[in-house]
Amino acid sequence: MTLFIFDMDDTLYYSDGFREARSKAIIGRVADKFNLSFDEALNKYNQTKLDLAANGEKASSTYTYVALGFSKDDFYATLNAVRAEGIIGEDKELADFLSDFSKKHELVVLSGSSIDSVNNVLDCLGIKDFFKKAYSSQMFAKAKPSSLPYQEIIKDWNTTSEETVVVGNNVYKDLIPGKKIGTKTVLVDLTGVKDTTVDIIESSDEEIKSNVDYKIKSLLELNKYF
Repeated sequence: MTLFIFDMDDTLYYSDGFREARSKAIIGRVADKFNLSFDEALNKYNQTKLDLAANGEKASSTYTYVALGFSKDDFYATLNAVRAEGIIGEDKELADFLSDFSKKHELVVLSGSSIDSVNNVLDCLGIKDFFKKAYSSQMFAKAKPSSLPYQEIIKDWNTTSEETVVVGNNVYKDLIPGKKIGTKTVLVDLTGVKDTTVDIIESSDEEIKSNVDYKIKSLLELNKYF
């Protein structure tokens, strides 16, 4: 059976409301720490992300938050405080698809959120039971976009990179780390936009061409290829 490693946010679901609530929580912490207005804190956060990228460093939300002087534990606790109930609802169509797909393949989730937040979202979507295991970047020495979490998960399932598929919405954070170690990759475009990530860093056409094996607009399209 092929191992599928799914990103969660903007891959298994898309919710402007949940995205906004978590962004407000993160920027609110920055505002409190530096005694800034919300807009000033947002500018500081975005500039820090850009500076990291300009220096060739990892510039995901986790790394940006840490660069601002917070601990990783604080980052995950801040995300965990934002609950999905009342914002994200059950997705019966996705549940029906995953019920069938999980009989043919091994499915796991790898998210940059805390494990408690991951389970909370999966429960609200009504799809938790179709994944053999949920992983958080919090569980590894390095977070995405490092390839380390993917390597450790592949090792956990006693399989190979060649028998693994990474599914995500972000070329930089999800797919390039998988492609570096030899997995197949699927770019999920739930909004009809090239890259649905909230990050400032966008993917060039060349990066997409060299790191994306398949591009889909719905997870249901996975059946066309696997």
